[in-house]
Amino acid sequence: MTDEQEIVGTEADMEDSRIYEAAFHIVPSLDEAGAAAEVADIKKFLVSNGATILGSGEPMLMELAYEIQKDIDRKRHTFTRAYFAWFVFEASPEAAHAVKEMLGARLTLVRSLLIKTSKEAASDRRHPALLATPSNEAPVVEEPVEVEEAPVAADEEKKPMDVEVVDAEIAKLVVE
Repeated sequence: MTDEQEIVGTEADMEDSRIYEAAFHIVPSLDEAGAAAEVADIKKFLVSNGATILGSGEPMLMELAYEIQKDIDRKRHTFTRAYFAWFVFEASPEAAHAVKEMLGARLTLVRSLLIKTSKEAASDRRHPALLATPSNEAPVVEEPVEVEEAPVAADEEKKPMDVEVVDAEIAKLVVE
């Protein structure tokens, strides 16, 4: 039985479990083997806390959409690249809290995110890590669509916005 298939804990623990996704950026100063070791260490922590791994993405070095700054050992570092990896796992809320704390404390992670998700996320081929994988297929280019704007009367442009009216309109649209 592999680590991914191993279930740790009792049936009662699994009844209270939820599906989570942990996504994280690893510092680019590590080589590929170092990034893989970091991911293996995080996986080991997940399994040791009773998580069942449902899916994962291998660390992949990528350009970030924007610079991320992080203080490491009292020195500010700016990152424009990082290894991206993720896990979808089933665990109790207590275990997920422990995972969040562990991810936040790791100095080798530039940024991390832990969210509740669904089992389908484990096999979703549209996951950002899979979208970033180079492909031999040509990208789909969509033609721009022109949108006609409704004319605005001159007196409407001069009226100040009533915040209470706007809030009331928003309240009508919000579904709780």
